[in-house]
Amino acid sequence: MRTEIIKAISQYFNGEQWQKHMEAMREPDEEIYHIHLYVDTNIHPESLYRIMDGYHTAIGWPLDRIIDYISPKKNIMGLHGVHPYNKPHFDFFFRFNADSILSPMPTDAKEAEAGQNLLIWGKSFQDEFMSQWNFKTVGVKAEGEIRDYFLSKHWKDTLTYTADREVTHPHGYVEINFDPKVLELYAVEAMSKIGWTVERVVPCVFAVGKEYRGKIVFLLGNPEKMFDIGWVYNPDVTIRASQEYWCLGEHKGFDVWTMQQYYDMVAQCDFIKMTDEEIDAVIATFGK
Repeated sequence: MRTEIIKAISQYFNGEQWQKHMEAMREPDEEIYHIHLYVDTNIHPESLYRIMDGYHTAIGWPLDRIIDYISPKKNIMGLHGVHPYNKPHFDFFFRFNADSILSPMPTDAKEAEAGQNLLIWGKSFQDEFMSQWNFKTVGVKAEGEIRDYFLSKHWKDTLTYTADREVTHPHGYVEINFDPKVLELYAVEAMSKIGWTVERVVPCVFAVGKEYRGKIVFLLGNPEKMFDIGWVYNPDVTIRASQEYWCLGEHKGFDVWTMQQYYDMVAQCDFIKMTDEEIDAVIATFGK
């Protein structure tokens, strides 16, 4: 058993970055919507998955959803949508570093987000973000246009990507001139009509280039997937599919992250796979 690995991983979970994350999860000053962590590691994602699951069980916060494997951009992989019961969901992003068992990513790394390795978004941030726009009231005509959108090919393609087992996480993008909370309500209604169940909906933001844009995160129970509707304000249209490329530059109106993208990234890295005994030894250090 490689005791140096067990010790280093246990130290990370007792370290400053993780404990700041846990403080926000445990006793936040305000309602927290989403968290990103960035680390360096040479431990295989499958081992990290089991440790992440075991950690939350050990502290009495069992996960109530599967975790997605994802590779959102070059050199970055992640455990996406980590969701302890009745707590905010978070994403645990990592890059391969042969010299680091598990440690916070340096904030000056090009893969860090906005020069940070821990980002916490709460209600005050979201309120300020939303205050930028003078959303229009939805009248009878606008309601008809919204209902038409939820019969459109763009919406149907969003559902198709979400249901695809090879797609780990899709985004569908729209332009709107009304409050995205209204969009959320119509989306939940549209999904209920096809028998999909929505367990939780979270307003949030995410980085597109150098700016933040709005999104609505849908955590589904059936099928058990997460997908996002990203939105931009356009005062001249009620709702339409976005006319631009956002993150990956592959599809107008969509970004689609696949398992193959993740597999290709993992294949480039010489990760260490931990034994069952080593994983159990790490988990045994939690909750003490």
